[in-house]
Amino acid sequence: MTGTHISGQRLASGKSNHDDRKGSYSLCCCFSLTRKKLAFLLLCSLTAMYMFATRTPQPTHSDILTDSSSLNTCTANKIVYIKTHKTASTTLASIIQKYGYINDMIFAQPPSGHMFSETKLFKREMVQPVSSGYFSLITNHARYNRHEMEAVVSNAIYLTVLREPSAQLESAFGFYKMAQQLNIHQYLNPFSRFLENARTFLVTRRNFHLWTQMRNGQIFDLGLDHYYHDNETAVDEKIRQLSIEIDFVLITEYFDESLVVLKRLLCLDTKDILYLSNGIRERTLHYKTDATITQKAREWNAADVKLYNHFNATLWRKISEYGSDFHEDLTNFRDELRKLTNECIVPNRYTSITKLREDRLVLRPGASAMCRQLWYGDVEYTDLIRSKQKHLYPWLPLYKKTSLSTSHPRHGDNGIVLMWVWLIVFGGVAWCVIACCVAAYCEDRENDEHSYYDDEEADKDDELNTASDTEHDLYLQRKYKYLSDR
Repeated sequence: MTGTHISGQRLASGKSNHDDRKGSYSLCCCFSLTRKKLAFLLLCSLTAMYMFATRTPQPTHSDILTDSSSLNTCTANKIVYIKTHKTASTTLASIIQKYGYINDMIFAQPPSGHMFSETKLFKREMVQPVSSGYFSLITNHARYNRHEMEAVVSNAIYLTVLREPSAQLESAFGFYKMAQQLNIHQYLNPFSRFLENARTFLVTRRNFHLWTQMRNGQIFDLGLDHYYHDNETAVDEKIRQLSIEIDFVLITEYFDESLVVLKRLLCLDTKDILYLSNGIRERTLHYKTDATITQKAREWNAADVKLYNHFNATLWRKISEYGSDFHEDLTNFRDELRKLTNECIVPNRYTSITKLREDRLVLRPGASAMCRQLWYGDVEYTDLIRSKQKHLYPWLPLYKKTSLSTSHPRHGDNGIVLMWVWLIVFGGVAWCVIACCVAAYCEDRENDEHSYYDDEEADKDDELNTASDTEHDLYLQRKYKYLSDR
């Protein structure tokens, strides 16, 4: 009985240990990881952390209170101005630059010169980074590229200006001295000669600066390459896109009317839109035109004609929506312009600047500071702004392929980005270590379970042997007693 009792204890104990180990083993089965499973779970975790780290931050209540663009579109705190060629764009650039300069706004500028690029689409890497970490304005020459511009100045008002295409083409042809570049300057009217073989010149003479202005220069500045200019579907789609993305398009032929509408759109004062003309082409660079030349130029610039007609109609629709006081506001604005011109400018006098191919208005002796501010062109303002910002916000190394802060340091701070990078790295490493430990633990428990079953089989063998020995002893005792009795 002793052996049987011991064996029962061993069986009971083994059953208890088996239950404990069975629970541990069940837990391990939930966490049992092969290398493939471990790699899959690690990849999923890193992906989830990356998506969380790079999510678009939602505006908080404090953001809405401090960002006036969230409260009202009537604001001039962030502007992207697409500067087109030979459309009075320098005059408009000077208006916007003067406003930003006086109000201490931060301009995105190229590292040198006054243009980002006249032929390449704008890229954020073209901008000279400054220590402020964010920008409020883009005004220098740059081909329209909404995604990249939005990365530099987010939630901005987008503006541009267009000119009647035949007049714009003649102006560009003269200002950029295309007659000399195309070797047709000896003709009586080189512009007329150009239009007779325009397509041939466009295809064969692309070896000079701004050859891109030979055809549809305005829609090219707004992002549509020449390859698509004969594709009416592509042109129509581009115009549709621009009508959605550009907040306001000024028209050169109705420049004052456009400025009055802009004044209300941005809640500006009359003094903010006063101007003196800049970028006036030298008189020697003008060419005579007639109805035939104008018609040929419009046919050659068919994409620009579509673009211009669309936004000219849009301007007059906005004027009709302005209200009954539009003409009164326009008259008052022109009266202020007349007074300003009389105060600042010597009548009918120009200074020819051959290098710039411009005729500049002449300031009156002792002209006021306001007159000088209005007289400055975009080249002078770019230099003034660069000097001011370099003093207030030291330059940082040029960006290559890194992201650029958009508009506010809270949303684009490099320290926050670095923090998320480290979080992803260390989070991934920590998860890998934990997963490996769980896998190793489960492997040990599985080995213990196998060892337990081996011990259990051995115990059963011992019990069977013990039972056999006991029965044999009883048999010998009974036999011995039987023999004794005999």
